[in-house]
Amino acid sequence: MKFKKVFAASVCVFFLVCGMLGVTEGKEDAFPAKPVTILCGYSAGGSTDIQIRTIAPYIQKYLGRPVVVENFVGAGSILACNKAFAAEPDGYTLLVSCLQQLITGEYFRDTTARYRTREMTFLYNLVRESPILVTHPDLYPSFKEFIEAAKTKRLKVGVSGKWEMTHLYVALLEHLSKVKFNVIPFEGGGPGMTSLMGKHIDALMTIGSTAYNMVRSGQVRPLLVEATSRTAQYPQVPVPADLGYDPKETQIVLYTTGIYGPPKMAPERAKILETALAKAVKDPEYMEKIKKMNIDLYPQSAEQFRRTYEQEYPVIIKFAEILKKAQ
Repeated sequence: MKFKKVFAASVCVFFLVCGMLGVTEGKEDAFPAKPVTILCGYSAGGSTDIQIRTIAPYIQKYLGRPVVVENFVGAGSILACNKAFAAEPDGYTLLVSCLQQLITGEYFRDTTARYRTREMTFLYNLVRESPILVTHPDLYPSFKEFIEAAKTKRLKVGVSGKWEMTHLYVALLEHLSKVKFNVIPFEGGGPGMTSLMGKHIDALMTIGSTAYNMVRSGQVRPLLVEATSRTAQYPQVPVPADLGYDPKETQIVLYTTGIYGPPKMAPERAKILETALAKAVKDPEYMEKIKKMNIDLYPQSAEQFRRTYEQEYPVIIKFAEILKKAQ
């Protein structure tokens, strides 16, 4: 009888321990169970860095875990793209990038770009912006004077990286204006802006949010926004159509910033991330910050985001071919 009681007690303890282990195991399986890292392929102060650091606290708020932004700079953001692509598809390593830049990076750097945009897990698109050409206030009063000067000598125009989208925008500007620039690549818009402030370059092609505060304070002068019509971010700055360029030749591809995961991410984890991103974009506090920056929110679900990729891919390749021929 005593043996039966001891045995019964042992069995109870065994199942109790198993139950506790099961609960612990279930907690470990819950996602996310640790911080999520978002890789940014550009240096601090550029548009992509500004965008992700603005929304990161709100992603963290709705994800329930810390969100760490890591600037992994190099090769025009290719190193960050490669690292994200090769990461474990567990949802803990993500990438923030311009969709169009992912495509052009893969196109131009086929020997170093080990990622494939089509295979990435599209999670959510955040915003869209237009490129802007800015100069130092001491240099060129307007876009017209800038182009006239470019006809007499090769002006130095900075871009956020060789073969990067801002490089493509400069190639389109050369195509429209029938001039050639001395293109100077930087590792992001921030270093390019620093060089412009020191008058080491004549102008910088960058993304709207990179230049916004500098334009507002009068530290740099906006010359041209490459868009089909004037933007809310820079309503006072002319676009190509204002300057007499043929609208048929000024088809502009916007700069969209979104979040991606490695290939073959588990659908249930991708959905958790997509849901948190969708809530973060709609957070009133975040929306107010974006409104002050006059940036267009462009929220797209994973499905919509991938559809944008499919639609824009042939257009991007067309522009990339123009850039390739211009070199």
